[in-house]
Parts: sequence; C-alpha cells; structure tokens
Amino acid sequence: MRSSAKFLLMAAALMLLVSGVYAQEYSESGDSQPEITARVARISKLKGDAQIRRRDALDWEEADDNLPIVEGDQLVTSKSSRLEIQFDRDTYLWLDGDAGLKIETLTDQGIAISVPRGSAAVRVVNFDKAQSYFEIDAPSTTIAFERDGLYRIDAGYDESDPVLVSAMEGGQARIYSQTAGLTLNSGRRAKIYISGDYAGEPETENISPFDDNFADWINDRRKKIDRDLATAYYGKYYDDDMYGAEDLDDYGQWSYTSSYGYIWRPYGSSISSYSNWSPYRYGQWRWLPPYGWTWVNDEPWGWATYHHGRWIWVNGYWAWTPYGYYRSGRSWWRPALVYMTIYNNDICWYPLPYSYGYYNYNSHWNGHYGGNHYPGGGNHYPGNGNGNGGGNGGGHQGGNPTPTPTPGVLGPGFIRDNVPPLQTVPTTGVVAVSRDQFGSRRPNVQPPLEVARSVVKAVRDGSSTPPLLPPATEINGSRPSPMSVKAPATAERFDTVRTGAATRTPRAPLDNTLRKDRILGGRDILTPDPTRGRPEPNSRPTGAVERPKLTILNPRPTQSEPNETTPVRPRTPTRSAPLETPRNEPRPQYVPPTRTPRPTAPLTPPREDVPREQPRYEPKPQPQPRYEPKPQPQPRYEPKPQPPARDESRPQPPASRPSPPPERKEAPSAPLSRSKDEKRQ
Repeated sequence: MRSSAKFLLMAAALMLLVSGVYAQEYSESGDSQPEITARVARISKLKGDAQIRRRDALDWEEADDNLPIVEGDQLVTSKSSRLEIQFDRDTYLWLDGDAGLKIETLTDQGIAISVPRGSAAVRVVNFDKAQSYFEIDAPSTTIAFERDGLYRIDAGYDESDPVLVSAMEGGQARIYSQTAGLTLNSGRRAKIYISGDYAGEPETENISPFDDNFADWINDRRKKIDRDLATAYYGKYYDDDMYGAEDLDDYGQWSYTSSYGYIWRPYGSSISSYSNWSPYRYGQWRWLPPYGWTWVNDEPWGWATYHHGRWIWVNGYWAWTPYGYYRSGRSWWRPALVYMTIYNNDICWYPLPYSYGYYNYNSHWNGHYGGNHYPGGGNHYPGNGNGNGGGNGGGHQGGNPTPTPTPGVLGPGFIRDNVPPLQTVPTTGVVAVSRDQFGSRRPNVQPPLEVARSVVKAVRDGSSTPPLLPPATEINGSRPSPMSVKAPATAERFDTVRTGAATRTPRAPLDNTLRKDRILGGRDILTPDPTRGRPEPNSRPTGAVERPKLTILNPRPTQSEPNETTPVRPRTPTRSAPLETPRNEPRPQYVPPTRTPRPTAPLTPPREDVPREQPRYEPKPQPQPRYEPKPQPQPRYEPKPQPPARDESRPQPPASRPSPPPERKEAPSAPLSRSKDEKRQ
C-alpha cells in the first residue's frame, strides 16, 4: 500500500512538472505578449482613391479599406475622395479630397498627426489629457487637444494660405504659431497667418456650422458610427482592444455555444457575393513594417475577425469567436491568425484552429527565426474545444463566454500526440497561391482537392518550422511592386512644407515645450498643489507663473522696543541727500551697537538752549467747512441762586433779635470765591 501511494505521488509530481514545462514553453510563444506590439490603426472607410507610402519606402501604393496604418505612414487623397481612419473605438479622423497627412507618432501614450495640405477633422471621446495626448501639426502651427470634442483643421493649398483651426462640441485646444500661443474654446475659430507681415499672429472669431461637402460627409459617417457604437457589445462579447467589432452587427448575428462561448456568424447575404467563401480567401497579403506579411480583407466587416480571435468550423458553417482557447491579459492585434505551409511551389494557409496558439509565420522577419520554439511545433499539441484532441484528449469545454481576460492554462485536453486539424478545418478552408505570386493583387485560388487534403492532414512534427515566406523585395525583384502607383502630385508638400510650430521629438508631445516658450516666455508652468485645501482670502496665488522673490543684499535691522536692558539711543538726524557710494564697491554692512549696562544716575534732560531740529513734515491744511454752525438759543429761564453754605462753627446771633431779610442779588456768572475767614478755617 505504501509503495502504491508513493508511486502515485511520484507520478502526479512528474505530470505537474511536465505540464509546467510545456505550459511555460507554450506561454512564451502562444497568445501572450507578442514580439511586435506597435500600435495599429485602420482605414475604416475610403470613398474614391487614396495612396500610401510606408516608412523608408520609395514607392507609393494604392490604399484600400481595412488597410492597417502604422507609425511613419503617409497618405494622400485624390480630388473628390474621402478617407476615414479609426484609431480606437472612440477616436476617428477624416481627410478631405486633395489632402495629405503623415502619422508622426502612434503609441499607447499619444498620437501626433501632420497635415501639410488640405482639410482634416478629428473627433475624440473619453479623452484624458493626463493619460495620453493628441496633437496635429499644420504648416508652422501645432494644435494640442485638451478635452473631448470635434476639431477641424484647414491647412490650405498654398504657402500663403492661413491655417484655420475650429473647435466644436465642447472641444478645447491650445494653438501655437511661430511666435505666439493661445487657448481656443468651443465654438471659436482661429486663423493663423503663415507668411507676410502678420506671420505668426492669430485671430479668433465665432464660427457657424460648416456647410461644405466635407462637413456633410463627416456628419453622415458620425451618424453611422454612433448608431453602431450604441448597439455594440463592448464589455459583453469582446473587449475594447477589438475596435472595429461594432461593424459586425449589420452583417451577422451572435449566438452562444457551450464549447466556444459567444460566436458570431455572418448572414448568408453578407457572403453571397463571394464564390465559395471561406475566411482568409478574399483579400490580399500586404507588407506592413514592422510586422511583416499582413492580411487585408475585402469584406467590409472583417477587420476584427481577421486580427483577433479564431474562425471555427461548427455545424457545417464558419463562425468567429473573439477569443481562442488560450488567452492572455490583453487582446493583442495580429497580422493574421492563420497556419501557413509550403506544398511543392505553393504557399498554402488556412484559419488557425481554436485550440492552436498563435502561429508566428513572420518570426524570421522579426529576428526570431529558427528552432522548434513556435506554437503547435514539437510533440505537444493541445486538444481542441470540442474534445477532438485525440488519444485520451478532450479539450477545454465551454470556452469563456465573457470578455474578462484569463491567463492561458493547459486544460485536461493537453496531450503530446501529433493531431492534424482535419477534424476542425475542412478542405474548402485551405487557400493556396504560387510562390512567385504571393503578395500580389490576384484572385484567390482554391487548390486542388488532393492538395488541400494533404495540407490539412499534414502532421506538424518536431522538425517542422514556419515556412520561409518570400520578402517583398524578393517578390518584386527589379520590377515595381504590384501595388505600386504613380507618385501623387500632393506628395511634394511633404518635402517642401514645414509643419509644426517647432521641431518635434519622436514619440514625445510638444504641448508643454511650446506652452513654456510661446505663452509663458520661458518661465515654469504654475501647477496647483493638490495637497493644499482651499486658499485663504489673501493667499490665493496670482499670475500664470510664480514670480521670483526679491532678494535684499543689505537688509535693515529691525529695531526692538526699548526695555530695561536696551539703552535708548537718540535718533540721528536724517541727511538731506543720500551719500554717494561707488557703484563697484560693496555697501557697508550694518554693525549693531554693543550693549552697555544701565546708568546708575538718571539721564540728564536735553538743554533748552540747544535748538532742536524741527520736523520736516508739515500737516496739510484742512479745508474750511462749507457750512457755519447754527447758533444755539439761550435758555428761557435763569437759574435760581443758591444761598451760601452755613458755617456751624461761627457764633449765631441771639434768637430775640430778628435778622433783617437778606438782600436779593443777581446770580454770579462765575462761582463765588470763598472769604478769607473760610480759607483760614
């Protein structure tokens, strides 16, 4: 019994160790953070013709719907054309006809766009200036967004045309020219002169709604976008990283399955115009630096479905699930989710199954080519979601119906058998093209049935490696690219027109630098202290910046009140004129007097014969009152005279001799004086 328990314990420990090794190997190359994480935007709507030139490329190519846009790309529209770029679920840019733009910066920290010619408009929602930035460089002008709103920039078509910047729908932006800076509020438009006597000077005015064709097209697109976002399932079926998924509701329907969670299936009418439709069949492979070969679909709804999640074959039809069997903390954008192989001289691919980890067929272009370290390689292949892993398989049942990211784990279907995807990918899902035509704009080719079966039935053993796809230079050789077009005339503006109010540092905002230079005159920006409460009535800071404190080289000493230990020093008469001090010599320092003990004798008062200096201050004469006091009337009665006080010490006359009646006298005007006898008493 003890030996059996010990054996079972050792077996369990070995299984955990092996599973941990395989899990670590898979997590390093599965759906975790990829090697390339550059931010990607897309052309969400194109009306007419437009051309694009990639970074460090010489040729211009034709732009298409759902074309990925990365940092460094330049775009030009033809006359009467319109172009829409989606950066995320809440940020859109519209470009008018006969205009151009360049993506200067495209990162999670911020976006910077250059518009050397024509008109462009941008709408930002849920914009947080503290978390990211959005700036636009026009000729000799830079616009930095401050909050949500709709902004329009008219860069002009000639070097002498002024730049017009408008803020609407609650927008606010800071605008910088060659010499000045200002804040533009919603409902206002600024005109910045580029050349002439008024170069760099801005003018502001109120604006009325735009009524041109470009504004009408923007309003139509905004209504469509707002309607799609109102019915989108962000946070329910998919997360915010899968921007563009709001397009799916018009072309298909959602349903719930116990094996895969929520899945989306296109309507029959959405794919009826495509013969023998299957995922990754109708489109083209485009070279996208820094990713490599990237799939660009023809379907108007396919952006999210071809760069996230998995296409699955369930109940005889194709459906899309936003997540695969293994999930990381973020839904990373991928160039394509396919498995590639080379059969004879053909390059074949089919949708990556639900249980496959990401298959990086561009790994050698990313500097990681070689070895067996790629998803699905080696001798460990996880079972699929339907329990078709083979052997003792049985994959992850139920999937994950919510978009809450969960770490990739190896479920009970994790096995080491080599299982081909024959049971999960039909032969009609295999697409092939000749090697020399890969990357061309050609109709998609369905390989012969025997070729498709051989590709699907192929077992990926430990010696298999991702195919060596030909690079764009090898495909084109000395001839121009199949996507190449004639350079548009507008492209000259990129080389001749200087955009921005200052030289832009790569992947860094210009707002703070220009604000300090053009508005504050080089002084530091005054920022409030969040730790302090409400300022006192007399302590509220004033000014855009904090002024430097005045430094006194020779401060006057403070005189204290005289006390018992401090002698009273007579005040020295003030001189009528200040003493002249040489400019280059330092001023004499004040030396405080030495304390002396208190004198024992009282101080001698000053002599009267010493003339005292008269104060120089003369009181200002007071003006005479404009009125005279009204005389008061005399009292109508006279006070009754009081008899003098009786002196008891004096002898009284005898009672028999009557005293004569006293004489009546007038009341004196002043108090009577006492007699000499009374004084003696």
